Amino acid sequence: KYAYGGSVMASRVTTLAVAYSDANTVRSRLVGVAQCVRELCSAAGHSAQLPQLALPRIARFGFWHMGFRSEDDFAAAIETLHGRELGPTAGCPAGRLVLEREEQPFDGIAATACCSLSSLSSDHLSETEALLARRFGASGGLLAVYVPRLPSGWDPGVAALTFADGESAEAARLLLDGAPSHVAGDELTALRCAPRAGAGEGLSEAGAREIEALRLLRCEEHEI
Repeated sequence: KYAYGGSVMASRVTTLAVAYSDANTVRSRLVGVAQCVRELCSAAGHSAQLPQLALPRIARFGFWHMGFRSEDDFAAAIETLHGRELGPTAGCPAGRLVLEREEQPFDGIAATACCSLSSLSSDHLSETEALLARRFGASGGLLAVYVPRLPSGWDPGVAALTFADGESAEAARLLLDGAPSHVAGDELTALRCAPRAGAGEGLSEAGAREIEALRLLRCEEHEI
C-alpha cells in the first residue's frame, strides 16, 4: 500500500475507484490464459476433446473453470499442470498455474477444476500504486492508494484511492478521468464511491481500506 502520513477527520475521507485496465482488457487477458491452459490440458489428457471453459461474469478476480469429461483427464491435468510455470507467451502473463477441484459440475462433465495463474511477483502492483499516487496526488489531499492483492496474484486492474475530503477527490477525478493509463491502449476511469454506513467498522484503517477495495472488484463491469 502507498500511503501518506497525516491526521484527517474520518467523516470527510472519500474514496475513488480507479480502473487503470479496461474491463475488456482484463477479460481478454483472462481468456488468453484460459485458452492456453485449455490446450495444455488437452495435450496432457487421454481424450482428444478439449476441456469445457466457463469464464466468470467479472474477470477482475482472475480465475476460471474447466470441465473435464473423465476423471482420468482431470487427474492428468492436475498431475501435469498444477504448479507449472507458464509464459509469457502469446500475450499471456507469466505465472504459476493453480488447478484445484471445484464442486461445480457442468452438464455431462465428470470433474471441474477452478483455475488461476498465480503471479510470480507482486512487485508490479506496488509499482502501480506508486505511479497512481504520483498522478492522483498532484492535486493534493491523497492519503493512500491500494491495489487489492488477490489470492491468485492476478492484477485486477483497479485501485482504491483515499482522499482527505470530497473536494480533493473530485479535483483528482476531474483532472484524470479519461486520461491515458499506463496500460497501453487503456484510459483511466475514476468513480467516486458512495459512503456506506458502518463500512469497515471495528477494523483497522488498513483493514477497512482493503475491504473497500475488494468491494470495488465486485462492481458491474460496465461501471468500472
